[in-house]
Parts: sequence; structure tokens; C-alpha cells
Amino acid sequence: MRNASRCQRRVKAAVLSWIGFWCFGCFFGWGASLGWAQSSPSSACSEKMKRGQWKDAASCFLALVDAIPKDTKDLFSKKQKALYLKYTAQCYGNYAKAQEGASQRAYYYELAAAQLRRYLDEKLCDKVYQCRNTRGLLQEYESKIGYATLVFAAGTKPVTVKVAGFQFDKTITVNGQLSQKLRPGPYTLVIQEEGGASKQDSVVLAPSQTKLLRVGTAPVLIRKVFVKSPAKGPALGSYILMGIGGGLILIGAGMGIGTYVKSGSVADEIDNTISRLKEDPKGFNTKENQDKARDLVDELDLLDTLNVSGWVVLGAGGAVFVGGLIWMLATLPKAPPKVSAGPSFPHRARATLLWSSMTQQVGEN
Repeated sequence: MRNASRCQRRVKAAVLSWIGFWCFGCFFGWGASLGWAQSSPSSACSEKMKRGQWKDAASCFLALVDAIPKDTKDLFSKKQKALYLKYTAQCYGNYAKAQEGASQRAYYYELAAAQLRRYLDEKLCDKVYQCRNTRGLLQEYESKIGYATLVFAAGTKPVTVKVAGFQFDKTITVNGQLSQKLRPGPYTLVIQEEGGASKQDSVVLAPSQTKLLRVGTAPVLIRKVFVKSPAKGPALGSYILMGIGGGLILIGAGMGIGTYVKSGSVADEIDNTISRLKEDPKGFNTKENQDKARDLVDELDLLDTLNVSGWVVLGAGGAVFVGGLIWMLATLPKAPPKVSAGPSFPHRARATLLWSSMTQQVGEN
């Protein structure tokens, strides 16, 4: 009895000790993870995000992204980088919504789109749906930017143009004509033609606007351009006719080849029947065998007729197909006419340049 009770006490003590150590380990691990989470670098960024400090939170998350090497192979680091990039894009997108000016709003939407593009370029999405959702959000941000196009027409002399706007400063050289994609908003232009004095101008671009701006004083040399007329495709009836002809060709070929193969096997069976009849004329020439021989002959005649019909259908289908092809070629759109002109007075030059720029944009798209 004493040994049994002593054994029970030892078992109880071991169980209680194990439970105590387990509880201590859980409490210690929970406390350590809570302390790490509160002291982790992303906690400060998340706190700014909760308070609605979108710009500061975006800068904070972006600093965490830049601290992770681009070519890292560590799976945990890649997941962290993907999460930080998404948070950065979200913060910039929310900050863009709060902006009143079109140029400021477009700029921060552009920053948000840049983070999503970086997320896709570095292939940080684990699942297919993550890439699909990110592309959809990227397309949404890019549509909200509303890029405008400013077309510079400089004439025969090169012109240097310095374009300055919100978070944008670029100097370009215009030789003849140049298109520049810009965010919507006001811009200040410093224009200097070769051999001339500089002058200042300003322009305001609306979202998705295309605007032509004449810079320089030299005559405009109109280049040869192709005027694109609305292109009409071949007649729909030609495609229908070609489809009918192709179907008849397939049907006729199937009938011709199928009946030819089948007639060969029937002819072999007839030859076999004839040879057996020669071997045993009296024993083989029964009523039943006569009926079978008559059926074989009738079947061979039918196959012969179907074979001829198949090749006729094939020929008719070929004729219909060729007719549809000729019709399609006859209705193809012709090449656009060339329109050329030499130097002209400024008003006509502006109109021609506007048309050429618009057709050029259509061609590029």
C-alpha cells in the first residue's frame, strides 16, 4: 500500500511539474512575442497608419522595404517586403484621395502605382489571385492619374523647353515636334529657341487632355504624313461564303474517302464469295448465300454513287470557297493616300500639325 501511494504521489508531482513548465513556456512565449511586436520596426508604421497619417506611414513602410535586399532568397523577408509594399501603396492611395489639387492627387496616385508595379516586377505574389488583384488595383490607380499629353511644335530650329510643375522638373529639346506625357495640373515653361532669347509661358493640363503648343518663331516645316481614313474590313458575306465552302469541302472529302475505303472492303468480300462459289457450286449456292451476294452488290452500287456525290460536293465547296476568297480580297481596304505639303503660314501649320499628332497617337495606340 505504501509503495502504491508513493508511486501515485510521484506521478501527480510529475504531471503538475509538466503542466507548470508548459504554462510558464506559453506565458513566456506570449510575452516575448508581444514585446517583439510592440518593439518591431513595423509597429511604428502601423501606428501612423491607424492614426490616418498616410504620408508618414507610407514613408515609414517604404524605408522598411528599402532595407530588405532586392535579391533576397529568404522566404520570410520576401513576405515582409510584399506586405510593406502593399501597405505603402495603400497609404499613398489614401493620401491622394485627401488632396484637393489635381497635380498633387495625380502625383501620389503615381507613387501608389509605382509600389504595386515594383511588387509585380519583383514577383512577390505567392498565389495567382494575388497577382491578379494587384494588377487590377494598379490599373485603377493609373486610371485615376489621368495622364495628359503636351505636343510641342518647334519649327525648323531646335528649341529648348524647361518644364516645371508639382514634383516635376525636366528640360527637353524639341526638333520639329515632340510629345511629352505629363500629370494633369499647371506647368511653367521656359522656352529658348536656338539663337534667340528665352521666354516664359504657362499651361494648365486637364486629366487625359491632349494639347498642342507652338514654341519657337521659325516657320513650321510640315512633314509628309499619312492621313488615316476609317478603315473598313472585308465584307462579312465573304467570310460566310468561305465558311460554307470550307464546310462543303470537309463533307465532300469525308464522303469520298469514307466510301472509297468502305467499297474496298465490300469488293474484297464479293471476291471471297465468288471464290467460295467456284470451289463448291452446289453446296454454296443456297438461298441464304444468294441473298447475301445480292446485298453486297447493292451495297457496292450505293457506295459507288455516294463516292461520286462526295467528290461533286468537294468540287462545289472548293468553288464556293474560292468565290468567297475573291470577294474578300476585292473588299480589302486600300492604302491611305499620302498627303504632303511644304512650308506654309502658321495657321495652316497648326491645323496640319494637330491632325498629324492626333493620327500619330492613334497609330501608337
